[in-house]
Amino acid sequence: MKTALCVVLSLVLCGAVLAQQGQPRNGLQSLSSPGDQERFRELKQRLLDRIDRAIKGLQTERACVQSAQDTEALKYCRLYL
Repeated sequence: MKTALCVVLSLVLCGAVLAQQGQPRNGLQSLSSPGDQERFRELKQRLLDRIDRAIKGLQTERACVQSAQDTEALKYCRLYL
């Protein structure tokens, strides 16, 4: 019984692995048409914008922490920025 269960689970796992082959790891498809290239540029720009916003927020928080003189000021930096 255990052997049969192991065989079935192995086959299911192998099927799942084989089904994933040929698909990009990051979920993005290859870009072959001009429309795909435009979508790629838009996606890339959105990601860069999001990264820039995150960096700006971290820089603001860092400046707040650097200027904090006590624990209440540090709490403000973490809670409100």
